[in-house]
Amino acid sequence: MMRRKRYLLFPLFFFLFWLPFCAEAQVSEKKLTVEFKNEELSSVFKQLSKISGYKILFTYDDVKPYTYSGVIKDKNIREALDIVLSGKKLEYNIDKEFITITTKGPSKQAKVYTVNGVVLSADDGEPLIGATVMVKGTSTGVLTDMDGKFTLPNVSSRSKLEFSYVGMLPQSLSPSPTMKVSLQSDVQTLSEVVVTGMQRMDKRMFTGATDQLKAENIKMDGMADISRGLEGRSAGVSVQNVSGTFGTAPKIRVRGATSIYGSSKPLWVVDGVIMEDAIEVGADDLSSGDAETLISSAIAGLNPDDIESFQILKDGSATSIYGARAMAGVIVVTTKKGSAGVHKISYTGEFTTRMIPSYKEFNIMNSQEQMGIYKELEQKGWLNNSDTYRAKNSGVYGKMYQLINQYNETTGQFGLANTTAARNSYLRQAEMRNTDWFDALFSNNIIQNHSVSITSGSEKASYYASLSAMSDPGWYKQSEVRRYTANLNTTYNMYKNLSVNMIANASYRKQKAPGTLSSEINAASGEVSRQFDINPYSYALNTSRALDPSVDYTTNYAPFNILHELDNNYIDLNVVDVKFQGEMRWKVIPGLEISALGSIKYQASSQEHNIKDDSNQATAYRTGMDDATIRDANNLLYTNPDNPYALPITVLPEGGIYQRKDYRMLGIDFRGTLSWNHMFKEKHMTNLFAGLEVNNLERSQNYFQGWGMQYTMGEIPYYVYEYFKKGIEAGEPYYGLSHSTTRSVAGFTNLAYSYDGRYTLNGTFRYEGTNRMGRSRSARWLPTWNISGAWNVHEEDFFDKAFAPALSHLTLKASYSLTADRGPEYVTNSQAIIMSYSPYRPFTDGQETGLYVSDPENSELTYEKKHELNIGADMGFLNNRINFAVDWYKRNNYDLIGIIATQGVGGTIYKYANIASMKSHGVEFTLSTKNVKSQSFSWNTDFIFSYAKNEVTDLKSRASMMELVSGNGFAMQGYPVRGLFSIPFAGLDKNGIPQYLINGEVTSTNIDFQTRENLDYLKYEGPTDPTITGSLGNIFTYKGFKLNVFMTYSFGNVVRMNPCFSYQYSDLSSMPREFKNRWTVPGDEARTNIPAIISKRQYYENQNLVYAYNAYNYSTERIAKGDFIRMKEISLAYEFPKAWIEPAKISNLSLKLQATNLFLIYADKKLNGQDPEFFNTGGVAAPVPRQFTLTLRVGFKFIIKTEKMKHKHLYITAFFATALFASCSDYLDELPDNRTELTTEESVTRILVSAYPTTTSCEIGELHSDNIDENSNLYTYLFRLNEHMYHWRQTTEEDQDSPHALWIDCYNSIASANQALKAIERMDNPESLQPQKGEALLCRAYNHFLLATIFCKAYTSTHAEQDLGIPYMDELETTVNPSYDRGTLATTYQRIAADIEEGLPLIDDNIYSKAKYHFNKKAAYAFAARFYLYYMQSDFSNCRKVIEYADRVLGSNAAESLRNWKALGMLSSNRSVQPNEYVNADNQANLLLISADSYWPLVADPGYAPCEKYCSNDITAAETCKSTGPWGSQTNYWQEPFAPGGSIKNGFRRLALYQEYSTSGDSYTGHMVLPAFTTDETLLCRAEAYTLLKQYDKAAADIDAWQKAFTKNTTTLTKESINSFYAALSYYTPENTANPSVKKELHPAFTLEQGMQENLIHCILHARRILTLEEGLRWQDIKRYGIVIYRRYFEGSTLVRITDTMGVDDPRRAVQLPSNVITAGMEPNPRND
Repeated sequence: MMRRKRYLLFPLFFFLFWLPFCAEAQVSEKKLTVEFKNEELSSVFKQLSKISGYKILFTYDDVKPYTYSGVIKDKNIREALDIVLSGKKLEYNIDKEFITITTKGPSKQAKVYTVNGVVLSADDGEPLIGATVMVKGTSTGVLTDMDGKFTLPNVSSRSKLEFSYVGMLPQSLSPSPTMKVSLQSDVQTLSEVVVTGMQRMDKRMFTGATDQLKAENIKMDGMADISRGLEGRSAGVSVQNVSGTFGTAPKIRVRGATSIYGSSKPLWVVDGVIMEDAIEVGADDLSSGDAETLISSAIAGLNPDDIESFQILKDGSATSIYGARAMAGVIVVTTKKGSAGVHKISYTGEFTTRMIPSYKEFNIMNSQEQMGIYKELEQKGWLNNSDTYRAKNSGVYGKMYQLINQYNETTGQFGLANTTAARNSYLRQAEMRNTDWFDALFSNNIIQNHSVSITSGSEKASYYASLSAMSDPGWYKQSEVRRYTANLNTTYNMYKNLSVNMIANASYRKQKAPGTLSSEINAASGEVSRQFDINPYSYALNTSRALDPSVDYTTNYAPFNILHELDNNYIDLNVVDVKFQGEMRWKVIPGLEISALGSIKYQASSQEHNIKDDSNQATAYRTGMDDATIRDANNLLYTNPDNPYALPITVLPEGGIYQRKDYRMLGIDFRGTLSWNHMFKEKHMTNLFAGLEVNNLERSQNYFQGWGMQYTMGEIPYYVYEYFKKGIEAGEPYYGLSHSTTRSVAGFTNLAYSYDGRYTLNGTFRYEGTNRMGRSRSARWLPTWNISGAWNVHEEDFFDKAFAPALSHLTLKASYSLTADRGPEYVTNSQAIIMSYSPYRPFTDGQETGLYVSDPENSELTYEKKHELNIGADMGFLNNRINFAVDWYKRNNYDLIGIIATQGVGGTIYKYANIASMKSHGVEFTLSTKNVKSQSFSWNTDFIFSYAKNEVTDLKSRASMMELVSGNGFAMQGYPVRGLFSIPFAGLDKNGIPQYLINGEVTSTNIDFQTRENLDYLKYEGPTDPTITGSLGNIFTYKGFKLNVFMTYSFGNVVRMNPCFSYQYSDLSSMPREFKNRWTVPGDEARTNIPAIISKRQYYENQNLVYAYNAYNYSTERIAKGDFIRMKEISLAYEFPKAWIEPAKISNLSLKLQATNLFLIYADKKLNGQDPEFFNTGGVAAPVPRQFTLTLRVGFKFIIKTEKMKHKHLYITAFFATALFASCSDYLDELPDNRTELTTEESVTRILVSAYPTTTSCEIGELHSDNIDENSNLYTYLFRLNEHMYHWRQTTEEDQDSPHALWIDCYNSIASANQALKAIERMDNPESLQPQKGEALLCRAYNHFLLATIFCKAYTSTHAEQDLGIPYMDELETTVNPSYDRGTLATTYQRIAADIEEGLPLIDDNIYSKAKYHFNKKAAYAFAARFYLYYMQSDFSNCRKVIEYADRVLGSNAAESLRNWKALGMLSSNRSVQPNEYVNADNQANLLLISADSYWPLVADPGYAPCEKYCSNDITAAETCKSTGPWGSQTNYWQEPFAPGGSIKNGFRRLALYQEYSTSGDSYTGHMVLPAFTTDETLLCRAEAYTLLKQYDKAAADIDAWQKAFTKNTTTLTKESINSFYAALSYYTPENTANPSVKKELHPAFTLEQGMQENLIHCILHARRILTLEEGLRWQDIKRYGIVIYRRYFEGSTLVRITDTMGVDDPRRAVQLPSNVITAGMEPNPRND
């Protein structure tokens, strides 16, 4: 609290400090010397006013007939006026600093006529809206209209007209038929007119919080994007330059954030038209460095010289007219236009140079220091010859080893002798190199910006036209920009009451940028990366200074040189912006005006990424073809899955890659308005403004990837079919299209009333709808409103007596409003979002396209809303030498859109919904002082201060740890909307490894970056958005000189320091000098917090150390304050005197030298050169540079004689756009994007492609079962999920194969099935869709069955009525988070059975293009057989159904339908051959194939060395793949168990890992294909049913048929031989590891007879355990038969201990629901603990 008070006291001290300087300087009686040559008298008076310091008031019509020529030398003002007025019917009167010019002579006979005129501001020539024109001494009067014009009938020529306006000096003038009156400012800090974009409003009638900024005052020369000039110019407006690259918008916030997931970006309005971007880039994404940020600025195409002013609307009262577009504020841009009587040509030339960054500003190691680190890396085993020579990335050491191994057959020499002396000599050269990468990559090129404009006008027409050209050769390589703009603004006064305004502007930008890919984040480890990143700024900071710029090093296994790569890997950006608008104004009667405005906006941008033939990125795709080691390691190569023996090949043998993205935006707007101004009884002023607007915005995107573009061979493509084959298998199309449509309709009205200019009431109401909010009236339509008032205290009679002259003016105002926002652009799930896709299937013959439910419907989705209370005051002191404006506001934002964790039953756990609220408050003020004012010298000061604080008060979603600790931070209830948290650092351990305090435990590796649970241990550091912003500006003028010193400041936020610590470093990287203070020897942990560089051996002993080092980058050690004070601008300008330039017909000439972004006066020392505003994310991002600009401005006046135009006629073609709609709702029914609606039979068929789960229960089932044991801690596991599942714990992991993934995926597949069923119902259930209906029912049943077998106990007829089931979804979810009752397991199975029985008769194989990936008839019957086996009744009645459905699968001769195990066993056991055949769609044994997202084969397959911590070791395998049965030992199996040397894992090679690599090849998504149902497994289901029905002979026959197919045993198994074998076995005990038994005690819920029946069941369970090893079904047998299982820990083959036991009634037999599902309100499975 004290800190806040300190900030608030500072402005008060500033105010008191400057008060003594504000004594008014006396205006001296200055001697004047000036020459005039046939000048109009109005021009003479303006020049005399400027050089004398007096304000000369006159009526234009009085002085219009006269001119003056002559020289005035050493005369005071009176003498000068006597000379000028000599012989003219004019006289003057001097009163203090004002001189009034009037006509003289005898009174004329009175005439009566109608007076037409216009009232202007003398300061800027702008019309005054609502100025009062009264006939003196009467009650007759009018208000000026929107153009400052008035008409007053029946006026006597002898009367006087009084002109008055708040903040202006009144005038009393004699009338004339045509009058042009200029009023001088009185209160100079008050803007006379507020421009809202829709209307120009009398300041007296406006009660909102707003700032008007003249473009000439805020424009920063040399900055092509004028939005950056808003920094520090308006209280409450925060501008963060998160990237300085042209085209990237700064992060602008008006009074802080207003949304959590929304952009919180203000609305840009230019000349009354809302500006849209071709692509929506959120505020947080502006710092991403991705190429899309280059088109994120709405006004990058505007020429700054065309802009007249900015009006920033801040509170709800100011913005409410825009309703649901303006919650984050509005920035209104008004461009220049022509004026009557002004004829001028202007030129502006800007010449800018930027400073090259210097390593002196950063704490980057020089080459000597860096080589010392490399030496330590070498000593610790990292930079050895064998690893570094062929490493993916290598620098100094890698090049040295390559030279050592490079033999020149011609010379017979190696590139470098492999001797100690030669190596040391080579490394010594690198040590002394000290490369300056900034100097190599950056330059001082001159930016040129030229702008020419012409303005002219008469009473009938006026226009303003301009052309500009900007040429930027680039600050760094591949950053050139060319921009051209054209603008035309014309106004035609067709009649006295009818005018037309037309504006056309266009811009074209051609820009280059370094080639870049999007950044990636490893959610598990927390590592953020951008592959193939060649951003010069990032490269200079992150690359070792020991490298030679002329040498090729290695990146991605290929040669790399940054200079060469920038020449061969770049982006060409072309952007075209066009806007046409027309507005017609019709003044129906005095005070009433109707206007219609129509506009068309079009933007097209193309982003061409040219990756040329010799670029590193292209070469990487073909590196290693001549080196087997690199070939096997290079993940960018392609291995054909259809050829099990295939070696990796390149899919880019020649050429490069041409990637193109096109963005299009077309916006059409129409607005019709009515404005009525009226004053009655002299004191009552009213204004009514009402209208209707219709908007249509269409965005489209397309991308294309041209593979094999031969840039060096005439740009001819060279491609191989394997590229397309790879894309087909991965479901990655080489081109794509998308579009979105946003439509809105709104009606609005504003009513303002003012009494005598003292008391004002203002109210706004708007009602609007949009197609993005669904079709219900409550969701689609929204009313917004505002009520406000103001009190102009200075208009009170008592004011002058009580407060003058100390207090010059005082206005108090207050407002309360409701405004809104549509929310994030991508949130449109008010209707179900069904999109097309291609499921991943690794084999070409399995490809098909389908539809899937991207987001279920949320019919409750509505607008984000904000209530705002604003209280403000404007005041002036000492005749307005000191002006002070203050506003206090309080906001309540609610219905904010975010991600809520639901129960997942509707198809997704995370859903966008209105789930949050936040509150904010702040105070902002502006203090302006005129410290010194004289004729030749002035000194003005402006101080701006803003304080804004927000807090999330309600948030129904939880962010992940990674979201909370990474750069932008994230929302958490009770904290700011962007709060940054840190992992608590707990010091280094004795080995220098960083430790953290997590939930009371000190750990180095037990860190879960993905978790959303139990994050209270994180330390809150502060907000990432500043809470205090402002500026201090001083302007000094002396004669023609003007010195501007402008500083900005920002306080209250924190920044995450650049990540630079890792478990492993390469010899390419640079390091900060903090590394000099790193841990090196035991005991250093007491003196430093910089972690050690670990050895290679340390890492391989504990690969989880990756978590320790990544966490350090997000720890409390890597945080700094974001506070800064910046010298933003120092400029010196000189305006040449008129007397010097007028002989050359020049109206104005000035020169200006400006230094921008000079230096930081203050910043946190921990940043060590890191800019607190800039995020160094690579890609296309770069900071705002330090620059110097020389500006030349020159203007020429020309004369157009109006007499020659009297008889000319003007022909104008006007464009009027009207729209007729049968109803607004029909208009808004347009879908907002390229989603699909299920309205055709084809679409119903396609949606069923996604009705099959893409997650299996294999990993859950296997790791829960007795097929896995725990091995020594020397072994590793890749995923925490493995550990959690093995130990039967609830897991918070959400990755592939987790319970979380299974729950979401199954319910999402159910949603697809329900969408199909609902669509069939809407089509009246046609006969032609009955097969699809059958498939949908089977899919719905199967997904529920899969969920029930994992998350519920095994079905038993005795307990199913008490056991928990799962929610059975047979309807579509349409609300946010409905609460579901799990029901009983009995109910769940009953409903599954009902769906199966209804669906089975409808299945028709003929509708499938890929039958094995769908429920064909045999697959459906196999599913029914397994289901009824699990749906066990105490009387075994369902066993008959098992047999019935199995018979339909197997036919009359089961043996003929089984897998050919002999043929499978004869194939190679490499990673692909046997697995590919095992899942072959043409194999008769495979009935249904599931293509799943999974890493399970990596964990299970013995051929993958990692993941040996939890696996089937030699002891476990004796029960499974190496077990002996009545068919003999493992040597009898046709497919032999696979246990490669060096690995302790055992198993069969059946499930292959198919890797879908990212573009960079550094990461991949795992996939597998699972035979969900096979004839072999169906046969065993039938055998089990026969056994339970005591039909032992038939059971034995099925077992025999299976074993003869599976094994080499030819002896027929009988019920007797089977019984004998298992009767002879002893029951299993966990301690018996020497001769483990496969026979385990059975405790089923049904009765099982000892002897024959039990032993046949043992045989079937044994066979199924072998048959489905690694497929998860063993877990179901354990549950169904009540088998007790154990958790054993082995050291080698020695059992060390039994760590846990799962008994028959252990509740853990039902896997716990995902934690998010439980948090969302779902009843969890019971637990004993």
